[in-house]
Amino acid sequence: MSDVAPGMMGKYLNARTKMKERTFEILLMFIEIEKHVEIEDELIKELENKQPKIVQACLEALRKGLSDFGWKILPIKPFLKQVIPLLDDRDKAIRDESKSLLVEVYR
Repeated sequence: MSDVAPGMMGKYLNARTKMKERTFEILLMFIEIEKHVEIEDELIKELENKQPKIVQACLEALRKGLSDFGWKILPIKPFLKQVIPLLDDRDKAIRDESKSLLVEVYR
């Protein structure tokens, strides 16, 4: 698991739409089989990536995981401090996705 997640984050979240969707499905499956701590840690690490597509995809994965499994499975506290500064990012997709994630946190 520790070898799979970083490879998926760096390579497939920056890929085409179909591959990105499949990567989201795999990440959600890992969360479902109780590997949520490892996946959340990797997603949080990738929020500091220099490529905006990867940061946006990680935000989207966090939002989908939170939406599907709730805050008891995917705790909010570990990633909240990294998401708030992204509201002022220069990339519009990152700003929009971080707003969507915070709306999901509020729910």
